[in-house]
Amino acid sequence: MTAIDTDEIVNICASFTGSGYFVGEQIPIKKLNNALAYFPVSLGEHPVIAFADGTLFGSGKKGFAIGFKGIYWVNSWRTSTNYNYLYWNDFAGVILRRLPYSIELGAGNYFELSSCSFGVEGRLFELLEQLQEYVCEALDIPKPASPAVMAPPPPPPPPPVSTAEWMVAIDGQQQGPYSIPSLEKMIAANQIQPYAAHVWRQGMPEWVPLRQQPELMFLAVIPPGSPATFVTQSSAASFFSDQARVTVSFDLSEEREERSSEREPVDVNRASQEQLLNLPSIGIVGAKRIIQERSSSGGFATVEEIGTLLGLKPHQVERLRPLTVFSPLNDRNPVGRIVDF
Repeated sequence: MTAIDTDEIVNICASFTGSGYFVGEQIPIKKLNNALAYFPVSLGEHPVIAFADGTLFGSGKKGFAIGFKGIYWVNSWRTSTNYNYLYWNDFAGVILRRLPYSIELGAGNYFELSSCSFGVEGRLFELLEQLQEYVCEALDIPKPASPAVMAPPPPPPPPPVSTAEWMVAIDGQQQGPYSIPSLEKMIAANQIQPYAAHVWRQGMPEWVPLRQQPELMFLAVIPPGSPATFVTQSSAASFFSDQARVTVSFDLSEEREERSSEREPVDVNRASQEQLLNLPSIGIVGAKRIIQERSSSGGFATVEEIGTLLGLKPHQVERLRPLTVFSPLNDRNPVGRIVDF
């Protein structure tokens, strides 16, 4: 062969499946628009064949794309790369290597794997190997030597111990990095709810609940409003070794939630920012968006509209339903609201 058959590229991409990986018309339009906006120029010259999302919350602003002319990728600020695209002729000649936290596509070219589920699973590297094998065959050039015959690189030095290393996410909002003492103070001041928070630090493949991270489990038993030193890490270890007491802790948490559901419902169309903040899954950003939207559109009619505006998950919408009411407003826009995604 002397030319690349794009139908064969499509067939190879379609033979793979995985988390956060989409082919052809299955690519969500929001992800595709973000990819076209953030990825290298020329990606928009032809349709995108396949896309692997490289973001934690699925925005598509980072990731790996396969187009008709070649491959394209965008990393976070943590990972530098000489190039972030390779046309098929160039891709045919590079040596592919899978590293602990990235894929090397020739010397100095790296795609970050930390938030790309399809890449972490190893499927992206397998896909690239098959694509390169086909491209070399189509262009009638020898495939580069397998990295298996190369001497392995020396292991990287251990990263320096950081005193501010934990990122925290609550309802999709990221904060940090924070040191453990800072997290203790914030939980004691009720600024972070440990049972609703997820945490991540460099080197971890994905976010995990704070109460399940071994180094941070003791933080889940700090009573709000108490000094941060009330619970030490050693005393918390004995707490979590007693399964009965752990069960009691969860029961109390559920009881508090039941009591909160018995309070007077919040009128979303008239509530203050402070009242909106008492609702689950809203947060300061969500409260401000609700107030701004109801000022411009006249208010809301259903809890589903709140879910659409804030991008809430179905179970979060259901938690809000018994806690909210919607008084009719005469100036409500009869045409409806347009939510800009």
